[in-house]
Amino acid sequence: MKTLNAPCPINLAFTLILFTAMSIAAFKTNAVDANEVKRPLSKQDLDFASNAMAGGIMEVTLGQMAAERGSSEGVKTFGEQMAADHKAIGEKLKAIVESRGVTLPVRPTATQQQEIDSLSKLTGANFDKKYVSLMIDDHKKDLKEFRQATRVINDQELKIFAASTAAAIEHHLQMAQALSASLKSGN
Repeated sequence: MKTLNAPCPINLAFTLILFTAMSIAAFKTNAVDANEVKRPLSKQDLDFASNAMAGGIMEVTLGQMAAERGSSEGVKTFGEQMAADHKAIGEKLKAIVESRGVTLPVRPTATQQQEIDSLSKLTGANFDKKYVSLMIDDHKKDLKEFRQATRVINDQELKIFAASTAAAIEHHLQMAQALSASLKSGN
């Protein structure tokens, strides 16, 4: 009489481990693929992102200009911060929209370019006053647009971006207003 050999416990354990590992890998792959599928941006979301990127590019350009040409240390420091902050904000926005297969503008709008050109012709205290005034007006406008975007944007990731950026814009506005008061008082 022939006896059947029982399966080797090591082979059985190896097979079980291999099967479990393959199942987990397949599950993770499916989960990653599902997360990578992102809806395309709506026209409204794309318009917001495009306007935000163009505005951010203007902020970086003007901030760099202020850091180089400002006559007061306050304007130079503020310009450096605007350039750095808006560059980082632009990189976040770019990553969000590129994950949807969208490319945003890499230059300011024609109107924004006119503002840049106008400021580039000024020097000294005239530059400082005009730059700070423009930053106040621009950040007020941007704050309104970003707050509205948090209510109407469809894409959740873009909505979160708008909310967090609105807080930064509000802080920039407060800084610009304080700098304006400082310039007026001669400090």
